[in-house]
Amino acid sequence: MPHPLTYDAVKGAKIVGARLVGAKQREAAMAAGVPFATVKLWLSKGRAYNAAPVAEREPAHAVLGAFAADYDKAEEIGRAHV
Repeated sequence: MPHPLTYDAVKGAKIVGARLVGAKQREAAMAAGVPFATVKLWLSKGRAYNAAPVAEREPAHAVLGAFAADYDKAEEIGRAHV
């Protein structure tokens, strides 16, 4: 079994999907079976990756950057549906 803090693309997609339909942050994490603290960590690392200059980005965090971007877009869309 992977370490609980290891990003899982399937769980990430479930979280993004839940946010798309207006689930609150904690609800989205629970829907994917991921501790909310872990989701916050993924988002923090992903947003830092996206904000960093390209030359300073940690390649291992690229997947978290994509997750954070998708999550933030889903959050905006989800707010419009509530």
